[in-house]
Amino acid sequence: MKIAIGTTNRLKVEAIENVLAPLFPGAEFIATKVDSGVSEEPKGDEEGIKGALTRAKEAMEKEGADMGVGPEGITSKNKYGTFVYGYVVIADKQNRIGIGASAQVMLPKKLEKMIESCKGLADAVAGISGITSERVSKELGTNGILTNGLYDRSKEFSDAAICAAARFISKLYD
Repeated sequence: MKIAIGTTNRLKVEAIENVLAPLFPGAEFIATKVDSGVSEEPKGDEEGIKGALTRAKEAMEKEGADMGVGPEGITSKNKYGTFVYGYVVIADKQNRIGIGASAQVMLPKKLEKMIESCKGLADAVAGISGITSERVSKELGTNGILTNGLYDRSKEFSDAAICAAARFISKLYD
């Protein structure tokens, strides 16, 4: 079985592989760069799921894989605040789709205001934390910085991948 992951972000790829490898023993994993078809920083569930689904399908098609996995980090605002979290969508050649989300971490008001004024989240976090935006987006994640490492980017995408995998491991979906 060949599983294509629609990102080259090392942490996201490793998190997804760590979840799926025991579920699909012997699977070959391929990380591949694909376009999400949504904005660089998706806002809200609809855009986040659409981006993750596009990544999953594009990766599967590009690599001729049996299954595609699309991770997408998002922010979402409601009357209580703005939250950062991630989605993972898993799609297969039988047109089955599993969608999973991670836990959500509420942004501090000052970050919320910075991203509302069109500053990117990684740049905004870097500006107030002293950590480079590259490290924020590729390593720690905003949630890792806000939780002092208790809930980092790797855990975010592991949790979302576990939830998306339910569609493929539970007989209740059949």
